[in-house]
Order: sequence, then C-alpha cells, then structure tokens
Amino acid sequence: MRKKITSLSLLLFSGALVLTSCVKNEEEESTRALRTAQEQRAKEKLAEEKTQKAAELEQTKKALVASLVERKTAILGEIATEKANIVTAQNENADRTASKATLQSKVDLAAEKLARNLESYNRQIAAKEHEKTVVTAANLADVVALNNQIKAKQTAKNVATQQQEVASQAYTNAKATVVKAFTNGLLATNLVKALYKNNGDGTYSPITDPDVFAYVKNFANVGNLDYSGITPTALAARTTTLVNSDNDATKPTSGGYTFTDLIAKKQIALQDLNNLQASIVAATPERPDYTTLDTAIANAQADVTSARATYNADPTTANRNAYEAALRALQSAQNAKTTAQENYATALKTATKLRAAQTALTADGNLAAVNRVITTFNSALTGLAQKNAALLTLRDKVSLLDAEINALVALGGTTNGDISGAKAELIKAINNAITDLKEAKRAAEEAHANVVKTNITEKTRETTAKNAEIAASQAIIAAKTAELNYVNAQLTALGVK
Repeated sequence: MRKKITSLSLLLFSGALVLTSCVKNEEEESTRALRTAQEQRAKEKLAEEKTQKAAELEQTKKALVASLVERKTAILGEIATEKANIVTAQNENADRTASKATLQSKVDLAAEKLARNLESYNRQIAAKEHEKTVVTAANLADVVALNNQIKAKQTAKNVATQQQEVASQAYTNAKATVVKAFTNGLLATNLVKALYKNNGDGTYSPITDPDVFAYVKNFANVGNLDYSGITPTALAARTTTLVNSDNDATKPTSGGYTFTDLIAKKQIALQDLNNLQASIVAATPERPDYTTLDTAIANAQADVTSARATYNADPTTANRNAYEAALRALQSAQNAKTTAQENYATALKTATKLRAAQTALTADGNLAAVNRVITTFNSALTGLAQKNAALLTLRDKVSLLDAEINALVALGGTTNGDISGAKAELIKAINNAITDLKEAKRAAEEAHANVVKTNITEKTRETTAKNAEIAASQAIIAAKTAELNYVNAQLTALGVK
C-alpha cells in the first residue's frame, strides 16, 4: 500500500513538473514573440526614418543641384558678357590702330602747316618791327627829301624783286626734282604697288581690295593722287604725305633759315603681320567635296544609261518619264559641281589677293627699296634748304624794303610837311598790327595743339582706357572660370555630368 502511495506521489510530482515546464515554455514563447515584434517594429521604424532621411537628402540634393546649375548658367552668361566686352574693346582698338596712320598723317600735315605759318608770322612781325624802327628813327625836314628816299628804296626793291623771281624759279626746279624722284621712286616699288594702283594717266588710286595699309607703319592712305602735271610747279606741288613726316628729326638750316617747306620722312616698317595671316586664313574657303559630287554625277549618268535602255526597249509613258527624270537629275548633279567650283573660285579670289599683297609686303628687299627712296629724299633736303635760304633772303629783303617804303609814304601824309603827327599815328598802328600778328600766331599754335589732342592724345587715352577694360574683363573671366570649376566639381561630386 505504501509502495502504491509512493508511486502515486512520484507521478503527481512528475506531472507538476511537466505542467510547470509547459507554463514556463509558454511564457518564454510569448516573451520571445513580443521581443521579436518589438525588434521588427524597431527595424521598420528605422527603415522608415532612413527612407524619410533619404528622401529629404534627395530633395536637398536636387535643390542644391538646381542652385548649382542655375549658378553655372549665370557664370557662363557673365563670362560670355565679359568676352563680348573684350571683343568690342579689341575691335575699337583695332579701328583706332587701323586709322592711326591716317590720323598721324593729318597731324604731320598740321605740323608742317604750323611751321610754315609760324615762320610767316615771325617774318611779318619782324617786318613790322623793322618798320617801327624806321619810323621811330625818321627825322625829315620836308616831303621832297622823303620822296627822294622812297624812290631810292623803290629802285632797290625792283632789283631785289627780279633777283627773287630768279631764285624762286631755281628753288622750284630743285624742289620739283626732289619731289618727283621721291614720289616716282615710291610708286615704282613692289611694296607700294600693293597699296596704290597706277591708273595709267598719271593718277593713282589707293587699293581697297585688299586694303593692307594697316600693315605698313608710317605709310598712309591719302586718297587719290594726281601726278599728271609735268611742269616744275606741278611736280613741286605733288603730295608727299604718303609717308609720315618725322617732326622730331633735326630740320636743316642755311643762312639763318630753318627749312620747313618739306619735312624729313620716317622709315616705314611692317606691323601686325599675324593679323594679315589670320585674314588670309579666314578668307581661304573649304575645298568642295569633289569626290561626292563626282560620285553623284556618275550615279546620275548610270541612271540615265539604264533609263534610256529601258525606254528604247519599251517606250511607255512611265519609261519616258523615268528617262526624262534621269536626264534632269544628271543635269542637276553636273550643275551642282559647276556651282561649287565657281563659288570656290570666287571665295578663293580674296585669299589669293591677300596672299599676293602679303608677298609684296614681305618679299626680301621690298621694304628696303622703299626705305632707300626715303633716305635719298631726306638727304636731299639739305641742298633744298640752301636754295630756299637764297630765296628767303631776297624775299625778306623785298619785305623790308616794302616796310621802309610804306613807313616813309605814311610819314609824308600831311599836307604841310609836318611829320610829327603822322609819325605818332603810324607807330600806334604798327604796334596794333604787331599785337594782332602775335595773337594770330598764338591762335595757330593752339589750333595745332587741338589737332594733336583730338587725333593723337585723346585716341591714345581711349586706347589705354580700353586696354584697362580688357584687363579688367580678363581678370573677371579668370575669377569666374575659377568659380565655374568649383561649381562643376560640386556637380561632379553630386553625380551630375
């Protein structure tokens, strides 16, 4: 009995243990499930947050890319604007450079005119001063003695006038020889033949197709030249301003006179030849694709042959139309080649002319030939100065005799022979005339200064200002390019190509 009770107790205890174990297992399963659910939810929440952050990051990236692209577009526009400003400034400077020779020629001409005007004013002032001296020193008793002096001075003037005419002709002949040799010598050189065209009647026209004056420094386009006159006077009057004057060169002097009728010329030189070559390259057309054109003609010819054979074998309307179309297609192909050849030849003419002009400018010896003519001209000025001095000496002698005669005539203007009143009035008039001449001289100097200012000083200042603008634009472009590179680097980092 006790044994049965013991077995039952063991059985109950085992059952309790099993039940306890089952309950415990159920609790562990529930805990595990809850924990798994919590972990899954945490993962899902993390994924949601990650997705949200990725979306926000993508949105931020898109906004940043849009901002960078917008800035890149703006930078490119700013760079393009600065490049356009540079091109505009360079073109303006190029225009000023191209017109520099013409403007310099204008200034040189004005300088020569000023020199002659100043010499004329100085001569007139000297004559008036001499006249004033004669009047001041006059101390005459009566009109008869005055008239005797006038007659004596008139006789001396007549002799001096005849001598002046002879000296004038001698100077004109000498000047004609020098000017003729200079102008004919220039126009005979191969280099100048690329600048001026001989019209065959003693006249010359500047060549404008192509215009290569800008590539020859110190040589100017002075318009049409009429060198048809053959008299000494006409030859001496020929335009010599084709070559710019060297106003800084020492002017020859003789007999106390500075020679300004002709001014020494500057040596010429070539300039901006790279621009000339660039013009040639730009004017050189692309050669037509003759292979393609010939192939089209050959194919069209084959079509004609085939269509003709078909039509001859079966002359139906359809075959006739096909034959006609083939013939027209062949003609079109041939015309296309002819048109291409003609257009190419026409376009090539400009480049050919530019090459010929380039050869004339740069060929060995051509530049030296022109400069030899200029050197000969400059050397001849000393001899002309001597002949001119002989002429001016007689001219001034006549002018002084005129002044003396005028003064004596004016002093004898009173009816009673009293010259005191006339003398005072005459000295006053002479002083006024001297003042007027000095004012005119000053005005001439100011006018010349304005010519220099307008044509040289202001143009130089404008070019300097434009160069500064170009430098500023280049600096801006450099800065903008650096910024552009930075923007591009950011876009690349963001995966934008």
